[in-house]
This record gives sequence, structure tokens and C-alpha cells, in this order.
Amino acid sequence: MATLRSKTLFFVTSPRTPFKMLPEVKLLVEEFSDKTWNTDTQSQFAQRLSDAIFFAGTAVKDKAFSARDRINRAPKALGFVNLKPTIQLTEPGRQLLYGKRPYEIFTRQLLKFQLPSPFHKDPHNVFNVKPYLEILRLIYDLGSLSKDEIKVFAIQLTDYQKYDVIKNKIKQFRQDLLNLDRNVTNYKRFLYSTLLNETMKIYCAEIKTGNIKTRESSEKSVASFIKTKMDNARDYADACFRYLRATELVVASKSGAYLKVSDDKIADVEYIIKTVDRKPTNFLNEKEYKAYLFNPNTPILITDDKVSIIKTIERYGIKQELYNKLSLEQLKDYRDDLIANKRKENVAKNAIELRTYNQYSEIISLFKQLMGKRVPVDSPLLLEWNVWRAFAMLNDGQIEGNFKVDDEGTPLMTAPGNKPDIECRYKDFNSIIEVTMSTGQKQYEMEGEPVARHLGKFKKENKSKDTFGIFIAKSINDATLAHFYTLHKVPVSYYGGISKIIPLDIETLIKMLTVANSCKQKPSSKHLLNFLKTAAEASNTATDEKNWYDEIKRLAKEWVDLTNRGYIA
Repeated sequence: MATLRSKTLFFVTSPRTPFKMLPEVKLLVEEFSDKTWNTDTQSQFAQRLSDAIFFAGTAVKDKAFSARDRINRAPKALGFVNLKPTIQLTEPGRQLLYGKRPYEIFTRQLLKFQLPSPFHKDPHNVFNVKPYLEILRLIYDLGSLSKDEIKVFAIQLTDYQKYDVIKNKIKQFRQDLLNLDRNVTNYKRFLYSTLLNETMKIYCAEIKTGNIKTRESSEKSVASFIKTKMDNARDYADACFRYLRATELVVASKSGAYLKVSDDKIADVEYIIKTVDRKPTNFLNEKEYKAYLFNPNTPILITDDKVSIIKTIERYGIKQELYNKLSLEQLKDYRDDLIANKRKENVAKNAIELRTYNQYSEIISLFKQLMGKRVPVDSPLLLEWNVWRAFAMLNDGQIEGNFKVDDEGTPLMTAPGNKPDIECRYKDFNSIIEVTMSTGQKQYEMEGEPVARHLGKFKKENKSKDTFGIFIAKSINDATLAHFYTLHKVPVSYYGGISKIIPLDIETLIKMLTVANSCKQKPSSKHLLNFLKTAAEASNTATDEKNWYDEIKRLAKEWVDLTNRGYIA
């Protein structure tokens, strides 16, 4: 049981990306169900998790603490697992892992999350709120809500009765921005000043009394205290953003700066705002709270009503008497298919626009952010999406990302582990692209075998054309490089023979894009094919894997000119 000591809202931050919860919860219940959740099982779970191929974290000394950090936060707080008296998967957890519509059960559980609760005691009577419900209300009422507005203002919404005060603060902030000489530098300064002032107001009592020690820092100073609180606000805003997106009720702007209600889900959000009680329930004990939290059918959503589902379907211009004969689940399937088709249309439109190179600067800028020391939140997902954009921009193929997108075509979830990240089908050849933010030995452990396996499977399914693999990472680990180099020389039947996998670091990919952008006549898939062939053949003449990689990077600088220079006919 946690004790609330904060004076602002908090949002579950572990795991940072909600979709990472699925394999972790699955591992927990498959291997530890019916066991007591104590330091022994926590340490064992942490070890199994660190060994799991899907886990990208790092080992820590206190394994029990690490396990509690992963499970006691989002999985427990949102009711997907029950940890007392023994470890059990709840019905909401079962629907999250195995149901057709994980976004639906995720929505229900976020809307039930309240402060205080038997899981979160509030000795100072600060909280009286359902955080995700009120943030969703702000998004709807204001038309959008930025991550900056959440970290500065929305986290102050500790009581739903403060709603109008917080909403008006955000409106005033936007009005002040209109009067600002708007550029990036001025905005950052204004934002920092506003966040600093708001944080100082919130914690003025602590500053006056000298109660400014934080567990995050050994330094006891006002500057360190305020910095910690501001950093926490940023982390909570990021977490709120990611978890709300998992409901699929809201979509992110292309820049990822703000959220708005999806056009296809306006009726869903309006129904929630009108029907879900804003006031937290006063539970007598934990047992009573669990009965509420573990009920997979509450709160009622618009998707629980056949008439509402039919109205949604009819908004697509489709009217059929047949609807009345379909079950609720069949109607949900039909609606989901319509929304999925609209998403595909949005992705296809974006792909066409990408080939104009109008997004070139934006793509390069994001790659450089991903290479920096402070990478954006959800960097693996952003890398997949940006690589997809880069290859869609480059040439004339059918470039399909297996990452999941929201209703606007903005990335929502990375590709599943059983598929390549990106599949490219061209007139004369095919390729798959695998990307990763992992580095060091973990890169080899996570990516070495799966890349070859995905390539082998793709080759077997597309036998009519030559197929290449492209592996893109922030940097290429030596073990990963040696593995791919060997696969060029040793045929493995399980991988479909020789595996032609070309490794590229992001910096090299940026050079290829820069070369392409400078060409008056933009390159086509023919140029990419010649580069891939030349890079693959270079493995036969290279003295070792490092020499081969140096040659790949040299070829990348002139990849558009390879046909003119006689490398490949």
C-alpha cells in the first residue's frame, strides 16, 4: 500500500510504455501464478525478466525492488494482476492479454483509477480525483492538450472540483503565448519560467520550512528540490500521454506535442464525460476496492450499446438492415474494421506525400534527436516510424511498417516480435528492415537471431524475388556485425540459405538521405538495389567484418551514383 506524499497528480510510469506491460504480465502469470509475491518471487521474476528476449532494460542489484517497480505500479494499480494472497491474473488482465480489444479494457481500467484508494492512502486529504478521466475531459473541452500543459498545469488537478481553475490557467497560458514573439528559444524560456513559477507556488510551504530533501538527490537545496519536482512533472506528463493513447480515444499530433480526441471517437469521449462519475468512491477496505477494480464490465462505454455502435458505423455512410441481426461483438468487429481501413488510407496518403521530400528536414531532425544523449520518449517506436518515413520517401516501393498507428496514422506501438519491423516490396526485389535503439551486447542478444529468422521466413513467403535484410541502429555492436558478416558466407537452411543483411547506423542512413535529397532527379528502387547488391558482394572481398562495414559506409556516401560508376550493371 502506497502513501501519497505528493502535492500534484502522478501517473504510473512503469513500464514507461503501456504495451510493454503485456509480455511482462504474461511472464508473471505463466511462471508465478498461485505463488506468494514476496522478495524471493520478486527476485526470481526480475531475473527471468532480465533474461527475456523482449526486455530492453538493464540488470539492477536490487532485483526485488526492480520487480515491484514493474508490477506494483501499472499492472497492479490498474487491476490487471492481483498480488494478494497469491499472484493471479484478473479478468481485466485476461482481456488485456488475450481479448480482441485491449484498448477497450485499458480504457475501463484507466477510468476507474482514482486517488485516493485502498492502494493509495492520502493522509493529508489532498486528492479527490480520477486523473485520467479529468485529463480526457480537458482534452475534449480545450480541443487539445499539450504535454507541456499537462506538466505545468494539469498535474495540479488533485481534486476534480479544481477543474475550472486549471482549465482557465491553461487558457490564460495559451493567450499569453499569442502575445509572445514566438520562436523556439522564446517559447522554451517562457515555458521554463512558467513551470518554475508554478512549481515554486505549489511547494512554497516546503521551501519556507526547509523540508526540501528528496530521495532522488543527496543534495539538499532549493534548486535541487525544485529541479527534481520539475523533472517529475515532465515524467508524469510523458506517462499520462502514453497511457491515454493506449485507449485509442485520442491521437497525437505529428510532432507528438499534443493530444486531441480522434474524430472517430468523439461520441465515445462525450459518452464517457456524461456518464462516468467524477467523484471517487469511498471504499471501506481493499476487498471492496478489488471487486470494483477487477470488474471488466465497468464503467459502461458507448461500445456496450448496439444502437450507438450502429450510429458510429452509419457515420461512414453505410446503412444496412442486417445490423439489427448482428451481435454486439460482431458490430464491434465491423466498426473496428472500418476504423482500421481508414487508418490504412491515412498511412497511404502520408506515403504519397513523403515522396515529395517535403518532410525531409523533419525526418533528419528526428534522426538526430534519436542519436542524441537525451532521446525522445518512446524512441524505439519513433525510430521504426522515422525509418519507414525515410524509405517511403526514398523510392517507389510498397513500404509497409508493422508498427501500429492511431487513427491519424501517427505511430502508437512497435511491431510485434514475430514480424519484421518494416516490409519493402519493389518491382525487382524485396527487403525487410529491422531497427533497434539497443546497443552493446544486448543488441546482439535481442536482434542477431531474430533478424535472420524474419528474413528467412520472408524469403520463403516471397520466393520469386531476391530479398535483402537491412538492419538499422544508433550504432552497430561488434558481435552483431560479426554475426551478419558470417551469415553472408555460411548458408543456413533454417534462414533460407545465405542471409544478405546490410547493417547501417543512423548516421550512415542520414548520409544516404542527404545524398538523395541533393539529387535533381530523385533516386528509385533501382539505385537502392544496386547499393544492397554492392554491399552484399563486398563481404566476399573484405578482409574481415570491420573492413566490410567500412566499405558499406563508403558506398553509402555515393549510393545513387553506383550504377553510373559501373559497380553493378
